[in-house]
Amino acid sequence: MLIQHFQKENIDTKLTFKKKGQKSPVNFIFVVKGEKTIIQSPHMRTTKLDLTDLDEGYISEAKLLHTTLIHPKLSEKVFAIAKNYDLKISIDLESQIAERGWSKLKKMILKADILIPNKEGAKMITKCNTSEEAAKNLIEKGIPLIIITLGKKGALVTTEESQYRIPAYNIENIIDTTGAGDAFNGAFSVAYWIKNFTLEKSVKYANAAAALKIQNLGARTGMPNEPKLLQFLKDNEKEL
Repeated sequence: MLIQHFQKENIDTKLTFKKKGQKSPVNFIFVVKGEKTIIQSPHMRTTKLDLTDLDEGYISEAKLLHTTLIHPKLSEKVFAIAKNYDLKISIDLESQIAERGWSKLKKMILKADILIPNKEGAKMITKCNTSEEAAKNLIEKGIPLIIITLGKKGALVTTEESQYRIPAYNIENIIDTTGAGDAFNGAFSVAYWIKNFTLEKSVKYANAAAALKIQNLGARTGMPNEPKLLQFLKDNEKEL
């Protein structure tokens, strides 16, 4: 079912493997007044690619590698491939990964061209009290660009030269925030690395994708296509 859905969206699935004797991770998500609580499947740790599954030739043709660092050995291997072919590296750092600690993650995180943590992940990995402090700390460690997602408060953008917030769009009918961060990451990656939008325009594009997503129940149900996203931006351009 999932593979068919991806193919319908014109996503290449030839490197999506079915593993005999393994179970697909299925998370249970409880939504109360739009906010989510996730019970995560233990199969997320055990059902994974093998190092031999990685296709160096396929990876070499990419422009960007985006990952969540769930599986360290796989991440290290694919980072090495990415660096060999000058791919940009983007990392989504959530709190359940950040809790592993800086000492275990720094080797991989410092290879990122951009780090996009949520606010809890950023504070956890740096042991800072605020998102602003956490972002500056990560910049000082050597990461060139940090975007911390702040939910309904938008996104905090930090570089060596500046730090500023880009507010979220005002959505009254929030149904389900599940997948909002993924919508943000995907849309930002396309806008900034593929379409070569400015940093500010890319974050607004990503905020718009998240805003559309949260108006529907389900992790993927509300993911917008580009025409819908561009229309939303046109309709709301005066808001920001």
